[in-house]
Amino acid sequence: MLLNSNQNSSFGIQPKREHFYIRCGNVSTLLGERREIMKRSGILHGKLSQVIAELGHGQTIVIADYGLPVPKGIPFIDLAVRKNVPSMTSVLETVLHELRVEKAVVATELEATNPGLHKEICSMLGINVEQVSHDDLKAMTETASVIVRTGEWTSYANIVLFAGVVF
Repeated sequence: MLLNSNQNSSFGIQPKREHFYIRCGNVSTLLGERREIMKRSGILHGKLSQVIAELGHGQTIVIADYGLPVPKGIPFIDLAVRKNVPSMTSVLETVLHELRVEKAVVATELEATNPGLHKEICSMLGINVEQVSHDDLKAMTETASVIVRTGEWTSYANIVLFAGVVF
């Protein structure tokens, strides 16, 4: 609940309706009716949804396994709940529903160590996926708009996505 600076949040004092806000669930409008304001589809994580909406052409988002280091100063969204939850591919699939990708990069080591995962990622994207060394991929994270950590417990299961344009 957010109150304006002139109101007291102590017990027994009710804020004016025009200053009464709730982040999710039901909210009272100025007319006194109640309406639901919770997002129902797409990416439900507020920060991740916002970051994707704000990406410009050519900016990057990294979807990372649990072990990828995050450079200082790079925005970071931690989705990891436990080992393999969520998986890198489930996050990638969800992101691809909302983000136009013009280019994608993975580490060459991924195909060498887990060809099945590499093939799955390539088929999800439907575009040619570039490969660079794992060290080069880590260097790319230093200019990323955001890094999204998943619970993925597979070595080299990281991907750099370059935002495209929808027109």
